[in-house]
Amino acid sequence: MCNPRNYSDTPPTSKSTVEELHEPIPSLFRALTEGETHLHWNIVSFPVSEELTYHENLVSFLESFDMSPLQNVSLPEESPHVQLENEKEPHCTVVYFDDCMSIHQCKNSCESMGASKYRWFHNACCECIGPDCIDYGNKVVKCMNCTF
Repeated sequence: MCNPRNYSDTPPTSKSTVEELHEPIPSLFRALTEGETHLHWNIVSFPVSEELTYHENLVSFLESFDMSPLQNVSLPEESPHVQLENEKEPHCTVVYFDDCMSIHQCKNSCESMGASKYRWFHNACCECIGPDCIDYGNKVVKCMNCTF
C-alpha cells in the first residue's frame, strides 16, 4: 500500500496553473494598466530580466551536468541582460485581482482585459500577464484578499 501524500507539505500558493490566451489585445491591456486605477486589482511591473533570471539559473544548472549525448544543442552565447544594457529595459506588467476566483473566472477575466497569458494560483489568486512578459509573469501571490 502507498502512504497517502501529505498535502500540507506544499502550500497552495506555491502551485499554479498557467495558460496562453488565444486572442490577446495588447493595446487594451496596456490602456487598462496605465496610471492609477480604482478597480479591484493590483498592477505590478518589473524588468523582464527578472523573469529571465530563472531561465538563466536553469541553463547554468543543466550545463553543470555531463551532456555529451546532447552535443548538438546550442545555447545563446550572450545573456539577454547584455543586450539590454544600452536600451531602456522592457517591463513585464501583470495584474492581480484582489479577490479569489475560480480558474474559469480567472481565464475569462484575463481574456476580457486583453492579457496574453494568465496564472491561476492554487489558493484561487488570479494573475493576468501582459504582452511584454516573456514568461508567465511573477511566481509570487499578490492578491489582496486571497492569501490563504
